[in-house]
Amino acid sequence: MNYIHDSDELMENAMILWEAVLNDLPRFEPYQSAHGAAQLRCKMVEFIPQILRDWEENKDMHDTYDWDYVPYWIANFLEVTESNIEYRRRL
Repeated sequence: MNYIHDSDELMENAMILWEAVLNDLPRFEPYQSAHGAAQLRCKMVEFIPQILRDWEENKDMHDTYDWDYVPYWIANFLEVTESNIEYRRRL
């Protein structure tokens, strides 16, 4: 299922995700130090389909998408190392 319906929706989700990364930047420091901020931004965009899919499955458990769910998702579904950022779905 495609969760992105248009470029505006993609852009909004990218900005929300990037804002959450900036609020949790120490967690992403190993990857950013090795690859730079531009690569970190590009890497995070790759996760938009997963976060939207997970949001559809879990939105009843969270008050808001941007302020509540996205930071929760980053903390619980991403594994950050110097070499990579990986999606780790935890149920």
